Amino acid sequence: HKDIDYSKDAHLNFIYTDLETGRELAVEQLPLNDVEYEYDIEIGSKIAAEVENGIVTVKFENGECVFSGLTGELTSYKVNGKELLAQKAVEENGFVPNLFRALIDNDARMRDTWRNGGLDRLKKTVKSFDAHINDGEIEIVSVFSLKYNRKELYEVKITYTVSSLGALEVKAGLKVTHENAVLDIPRFGLTVELNRAFENVTYYGRGSAENMPDFKAQSPMGIYTDTVDNMFERYVYPQESGMHCDVKWIELSGDGVGLKIYADTALAFSVHHFTQNALNSAQHQEDIKDMGITFLTLDGFVRGIGSSSCGPDTRNEYKGDASEGYEVSFTIIPQ
Repeated sequence: HKDIDYSKDAHLNFIYTDLETGRELAVEQLPLNDVEYEYDIEIGSKIAAEVENGIVTVKFENGECVFSGLTGELTSYKVNGKELLAQKAVEENGFVPNLFRALIDNDARMRDTWRNGGLDRLKKTVKSFDAHINDGEIEIVSVFSLKYNRKELYEVKITYTVSSLGALEVKAGLKVTHENAVLDIPRFGLTVELNRAFENVTYYGRGSAENMPDFKAQSPMGIYTDTVDNMFERYVYPQESGMHCDVKWIELSGDGVGLKIYADTALAFSVHHFTQNALNSAQHQEDIKDMGITFLTLDGFVRGIGSSSCGPDTRNEYKGDASEGYEVSFTIIPQ
């Protein structure tokens, strides 16, 4: 159509309302054009890396990133004097591989498989760590072993590329390394504990209601604004909630801090003030407490939810198959 700008995403929205009350009854969205989101990374002139006692400090014009060569973790990310990561991590520092989710009612058919496969108890250890300069940027590569019962089941490679003005590109890939590893996993992505000050959320993806890969027609694509506290769905029995799919960018901000995340390919995310492990362990809503962090999940793959609490399991096209690996990649630009 001549009125559509084919350099941008375009959707046609239908909203059905009650003629008497004006109340919205249903919504339907037809995609007209879908493009890869483009963004620019500003390049400055100053970037350097220092190595001391196994700690790599990447210094750029307005801040620094600190990596531990012993653990392979990103332990600090400061911009303009503000720490973007949690001041003190509750569980783990930096970006952490994640193959599990807080079990939901519809996971009834898979929960024993996932638990017996150790997906909720994988132990992460660093296999290798490397840092080098590449075209004026600092590249950090951490390779992790994910073990259960002392057997390596998966390997995850995370590559960080730090630019001179503090932009951080993150790419993670999953590889199965053992014949007994669970292939139909609930998700693959990364989690990170951020500064508690991050409270405001704006994103371009599916909303405003939570959604999953096989349950998203009710959530049209759009730009949505919310708060971290409000993005938690308070189910009677605590479980995975607040997921949003097909997300192309996310902006988080708060008291003196801000960042924007651009997805290389559309991802799914959720954000809360407590960890996934805390949510999975909770038996009642009263068990869930603000842990003084902002816990962000960024997923390249999420298994559908099906209806197996009272019906059939997830359809095959929404199930996991890690045999060929999964990836997630995005770029963080401090604001």
